[in-house]
Amino acid sequence: MENSISPQTGTGMVLALIALVVLFYVYYEVIGYYIQLGWGNLMTSRDRGERVDIKTPGGVHARLNPTGPSGPSELQRIESDVDSALGLGSGAQVFNVSRNLYTFGEAEPLCRAFGAELANYDQVKHAYKAGADWCNYGWTKGQLALYPTQKSTYDKLQEGPERERMACGLPGVNGGFFPNAEQRFGVNCYGPRPAETALDQRMRRAENSDIEFDREVNRFKAERGGIAVNPFNHSNWSA
Repeated sequence: MENSISPQTGTGMVLALIALVVLFYVYYEVIGYYIQLGWGNLMTSRDRGERVDIKTPGGVHARLNPTGPSGPSELQRIESDVDSALGLGSGAQVFNVSRNLYTFGEAEPLCRAFGAELANYDQVKHAYKAGADWCNYGWTKGQLALYPTQKSTYDKLQEGPERERMACGLPGVNGGFFPNAEQRFGVNCYGPRPAETALDQRMRRAENSDIEFDREVNRFKAERGGIAVNPFNHSNWSA
């Protein structure tokens, strides 16, 4: 007697195969949805500085499990490095180390000494948009030397002597690539701004005094036609 598969058995096998395919499809779609949802939450939470685990049905968490001697500290270090690379540090901003004493090779170690990293162009540009204004070159990633100038500073300089009108460049981010890495500039760091020191306060007061001095110079220039000057002596106007 020949072995044969009855029509009923064949139909049942086909239906079972179809059902299995449908189950795989539904499972794939559900798992895919939750993973996408978890990934979206992770990206959103990164913007807020939060930590979110990616969840799958059944309470299974897709996350790293620390093993070996590295343990959690190694994972935390990696996460910290990623946060730093993405510019996610709490309270981080660009600050300029003002003394023009540093080569490009010294710039990154100097920033690390402040608990920061060497700023990049986009970070300096963002600082400018937030109101940053210092007329001092700072080494920046990519061997750039940059400084931000606000329009108010530029406009004020246009009121002074012609030779000083471009002393701080144009409104925006000034500077560019400098091929000589040994040239000495200040440094633009990105990280938590250091607390103001007594030296910083003295320098800021000196800058404010310079601003007041320049303002007085411009005022007297406007009044110069009404200010008398004595002759050199009774006989001669000039020596």
